[in-house]
Amino acid sequence: MGDLNQNISIVPNPASFKVNVSAANGTTVSHIELYTTTGKRMDAHLHDDNSFDVRSLAEGIYFLKVISPEGSVTKKLIVKK
Repeated sequence: MGDLNQNISIVPNPASFKVNVSAANGTTVSHIELYTTTGKRMDAHLHDDNSFDVRSLAEGIYFLKVISPEGSVTKKLIVKK
């Protein structure tokens, strides 16, 4: 399996429209949780193609928690308009 942090990537980053959550080396993505820098949980739903829409988010820095059966990893996401 390798390191979960290395097996999960989010692109593009910075993003303005849609973010794709990619998993490698047999890792699967169960769901995501998105948080502001102050810890407020935001509404984010992972689509069937492992993407989610960021158009409704304000410009800034967010933390994306990616949950898989192997565990979870948190990545920094930058939203730019």
